[in-house]
Amino acid sequence: MALGGAELLILFILFILFMGGIAAIVIVIVKLTQRSNSRGASTTSTINIDPSIHAALTEIAARDGVPASSVVNGLLNDYINKRRYWPPTQ
Repeated sequence: MALGGAELLILFILFILFMGGIAAIVIVIVKLTQRSNSRGASTTSTINIDPSIHAALTEIAARDGVPASSVVNGLLNDYINKRRYWPPTQ
C-alpha cells in the first residue's frame, strides 16, 4: 500500500507537531529545575561585622551552645523576612 503525497505531508506535519510538543515539555522541565535550583541554592557572602557586635554574638552562641554562624544566619533570616513583608498590609 503506497502512500500518496498528501498522506505523507499529513504524516510529516503530525511528526513535526509531536516533536515540537516533546521539545516544549523538555524546555518547561529544564526551566522549572533551573528555577528551583537557583531558588534553593546556597550562596556564600562575607559580611563585615563590628567587633563589639561579633563579640556579643559569639557570647550568645556560646551561651546557647550553638555555632556563631547559626546565630548570625538566624538574625539575617529574621531581618530578611521582616523586610520582605514590610510594610504590613491591612
